[in-house]
Amino acid sequence: MSDTTRPELPGKLYRVDVYKQGITDSEIHALDARMQRLRVKYPHVEYFIVVSTTDADTAKKKRIPSAGRPKVVVEGKKEPKHVHVGVMGTDGQSAYKFLEDLKERSNRSFQAKQVTYSATSDNDHAWNFIAYSYRQADWYRTSNGFDFFGNLK
Repeated sequence: MSDTTRPELPGKLYRVDVYKQGITDSEIHALDARMQRLRVKYPHVEYFIVVSTTDADTAKKKRIPSAGRPKVVVEGKKEPKHVHVGVMGTDGQSAYKFLEDLKERSNRSFQAKQVTYSATSDNDHAWNFIAYSYRQADWYRTSNGFDFFGNLK
C-alpha cells in the first residue's frame, strides 16, 4: 500500500508489548475484557488485539474457497501464541492514562512486569505496525469505533 492512500489516523497509536511466552486463550480473553472495562472509563480510546501463531517474516494470508464466507488461513513458520496490541486516543485526547491503567492491571494479573508500551513515531510507522500485525493475525478484535484493518484488506 502506498503512503498516499493511507489516511491520517485520528490520534497517536501506541504499541503495547506483552512479553508473556505461550500466552493462553484465557489470558488473551482476560486482557480483552480488561481493555473493554477500561474503555468505559476512557471512551475516547480505540484499540485492537491481534492473536498470532506465525512468524511475521514468513506470514502470508491465503483464502480457501468454501461455501459461504471464505476461510482465511495464515501460512508460514509457526511460533508460540503471542499478541499484538495497538491503542489510540481519539477526539484530540491521549490514550496515556488508559495505557498506564492497562499496564498496572495487566502486570498485577500476570504477577510480573510483562506489559509495556511505546508510541509510534508518525502516521506511516503506525500504519506499518497495523499492517505487520494484520499480516500474521489468526484472529483479531477491535473496539469497533475505528476500522484499523479496513484499508489493508
